[in-house]
Amino acid sequence: MALTKELVTHVARLAELALSEDELTAMQADLTAILQHVDQLQTLDLGSAAATTHLAVERMPLRAHEPRPGIEHTAARRAAPKALEEGFAVPAFVEDK
Repeated sequence: MALTKELVTHVARLAELALSEDELTAMQADLTAILQHVDQLQTLDLGSAAATTHLAVERMPLRAHEPRPGIEHTAARRAAPKALEEGFAVPAFVEDK
């Protein structure tokens, strides 16, 4: 199934995307290729395939908690882009004086 530029433009507007002419052409080709792949998948005979109820892992395996020493305060301050007195300077909250 080949998509028209008009349909791709309509979908782009629905998604609030502003596409240039080159982007529109590329998107048209990409979406057409995706739909052709889906068409191929629909031709598969899946009658003998077992149904899958879910793919989620019910519980992730946990690793044992083993406390380790953290980085020393002076080493952390040395690695920071900017530090003030005993802490870190965070530009959104600390004004330069």
